Amino acid sequence: MLLRSIFHFPFSIFHFSSGDRDPRRRQTSPLETSPLHVVITIAAVLSVLSFLYFFANGMTNVYGDGVAHVNIARKMDGYPEGADLLRSVLPVAAADDEDASTSLFRLNGEQVMQRLSKPVLPARPTSGGGGAARLGDPASPGGGAAGLGRFFSGIKSAARNLMNFATYYQMKERAGTVGREGLSPLMRDIRTPRPDLKLHLIGHSFGGRLVTAAAAGRDDQPVVKPDTLVLLQAAFSHHGFAQRFDGTRDGFFRQVVANQMIEGPVIITCTRNDRAVGLAYPLASLIAGQVAAGLGDKNDLYGGMGRNGAQKTPEANDGTLLAVGGTYAFQTGALYNLNADQIIHDHSDICKDEVAHALLTAVAAT
Repeated sequence: MLLRSIFHFPFSIFHFSSGDRDPRRRQTSPLETSPLHVVITIAAVLSVLSFLYFFANGMTNVYGDGVAHVNIARKMDGYPEGADLLRSVLPVAAADDEDASTSLFRLNGEQVMQRLSKPVLPARPTSGGGGAARLGDPASPGGGAAGLGRFFSGIKSAARNLMNFATYYQMKERAGTVGREGLSPLMRDIRTPRPDLKLHLIGHSFGGRLVTAAAAGRDDQPVVKPDTLVLLQAAFSHHGFAQRFDGTRDGFFRQVVANQMIEGPVIITCTRNDRAVGLAYPLASLIAGQVAAGLGDKNDLYGGMGRNGAQKTPEANDGTLLAVGGTYAFQTGALYNLNADQIIHDHSDICKDEVAHALLTAVAAT
């Protein structure tokens, strides 16, 4: 009914009287002769209705944010000013060296666009991996990282590469904030009256960063130790738990492992078939100034947890995601990179019996 009213409205807006039956005296509406007027009127009506909806629900900030991002997208081709415009709306506080986001803010706009114009592909997935062969397909459903989009090359398309990386960066920052400021206090509220209650954290994609940030908590709050941490195709750096990953610096979540903030084992599924997690980090390599093919694997400075598992982490053990009934020897305080090349064929292909078996085995070990 609402849609019918909306589409009827433009054609009646310029003549209100129904009493005039003389076709010679009837004035023709501009909307009846110009499709452009129809489109403009419909767009105006929808814009007003959307604003009223967000206003009525106390969400005008969301409306304004959406309009701002549309304007940014329109101006991104204004190389290199588009890079400066996009960076102006990103939170600088979330930048770190693990994914080259510090370079994103340190370089000038022209340098960023030049670096992102170079063609590069992530390391190839395994053959026959279902939809995984369609690199960066934006139609792929599920998971925040799955929406990162396709790779592009060339100066003109550097804008699209930058927007892909900015999407990753914004989701990364949001996941960390929700985990640290939202889930971590909730865990404390649950555990305080019931210290005997077990807490098991499971996160997929950017949810992996969220639950890890929750386990790390805030520096000014007491630690709440979950009993297990399960990261399913996690969308954060494979050096997140690392010790001196570049010879000097520790990973962003190193304290989770070093300070034994997890009572039981940490389980990490990883596969070369994960093209969504495998997309952001080759872009990071470009921003950092690396020029190579097949970037983002476990030997690269920039790679994803869901693709490579935890790298340069002494506590990490490499293994395989086993069939149901397979035997794991999970130990408290250890990390387990479970290679899932034969089981998980894409970023969101995690609803598998083998995944449930590993998860339940980890829970049973606590």
